[in-house]
Amino acid sequence: MPINSNEIHKIFPIVREFNRNIRARLTLAEYLKALISNIDENGKNWKHKNRLQQPFAYTESLLEFHGRNDASEAAEIIRLQRNDHNRMPSKSERKTVEKYLDAIRYPTIFDRLSRYDIDYLSGGWLEEYIYSLVKSQFNLNDDAIALNLNLQPGNADNEFDIMFVHHNNLIIIECKTGLNDGEYDLFNDAAYKLAAVRNEFGISAKSCLASMEDLRDDDGKLKEKYRRRSVALNISIADKQDVLSKDRMKEILQNL
Repeated sequence: MPINSNEIHKIFPIVREFNRNIRARLTLAEYLKALISNIDENGKNWKHKNRLQQPFAYTESLLEFHGRNDASEAAEIIRLQRNDHNRMPSKSERKTVEKYLDAIRYPTIFDRLSRYDIDYLSGGWLEEYIYSLVKSQFNLNDDAIALNLNLQPGNADNEFDIMFVHHNNLIIIECKTGLNDGEYDLFNDAAYKLAAVRNEFGISAKSCLASMEDLRDDDGKLKEKYRRRSVALNISIADKQDVLSKDRMKEILQNL
């Protein structure tokens, strides 16, 4: 059976050589169960998000807003709240976030933001957008795709933004609204995590890093350091220009 192929190629004896298509399609749980012995096919010992925080139409409008506006200051404050739920924002920070929530017409005011709202506003919206795009493009059933999958609850290293099976091939997508966290380079962290997927889930596994960061040079091409890293680690990259274009995202997904 050739890698990335859904057919059996019988090559011996030569006089009886033939190809036979494989019509069966694995669910995500079945694929993972074949690789990880303690995975329960019914999902009892692994967690993933089972509903969207906001309707796709709203998330799509939020993507368009971020494509037109710089909301990095509000996003940083919300990120700090996500990392420390007991943190007390300053009066000016509160005003910045409230102005942002009003601009995006978010259905909840600052004082009533839940942990789920904060997760959504600090980057979960991008995960939900890509998840919905993938599910629609490949016409996937719920059992073929997972959002915010955690194979070992409590272990952050085993969390995956989006994981799905298409034509019996495993694909993982990591989503980052930004790639810098102070002095910490989130690009390297995400890229190496995705590269490690091939060791953990097999050489046929594919991976993509989707980000709202602009990673292009003045000529509109992917900056050389990102291009070299993606080639060396064998991962695909979708930057801000790609994510903002449905056609470009569909092309990237189709070529995974």
